[in-house]
Amino acid sequence: MIVEEKISKCQKIRHIIFEGSPSNPRTYSSLLLLNNYYKNIDIDYNDVDWRYYFIARRTFLRRKRKEHGGHWVCHYCGKKIYKIQVRNKLYQDNRNELITVDHKVPKDKCDDITDSKNFIECCNKCNIEKDNTSYDEFIKMKNEKHEKVI
Repeated sequence: MIVEEKISKCQKIRHIIFEGSPSNPRTYSSLLLLNNYYKNIDIDYNDVDWRYYFIARRTFLRRKRKEHGGHWVCHYCGKKIYKIQVRNKLYQDNRNELITVDHKVPKDKCDDITDSKNFIECCNKCNIEKDNTSYDEFIKMKNEKHEKVI
């Protein structure tokens, strides 16, 4: 038996409940617990499950690190980055040298924030600079700064 869970507008997770036989008490009890769980929660399908959002960002960063040969490259400034932010750590050494995931279209203006086509890897410094501006505006601003320096 397969139970589907909708976690964003485009994504679903499938849970396989009965792998062996349906008479197995362990799988039957897990089915009952899942049914009870989904009856009692109030799901807003317009909201994105933060767990899926985290997994989508992590897989995007892993794929990009593999493409660049063991490190990341900031999309905006071209700097090589070797460190990723550690979860649940309040203080990080030199936060500007950490890789972050930025959105081409800002989160508040896009339909699906988990879409990896909207992700860009960049250093923390550039991500803070970009803030809520669009991708094209930020690239123009970066080019103008670069021309002023030259």
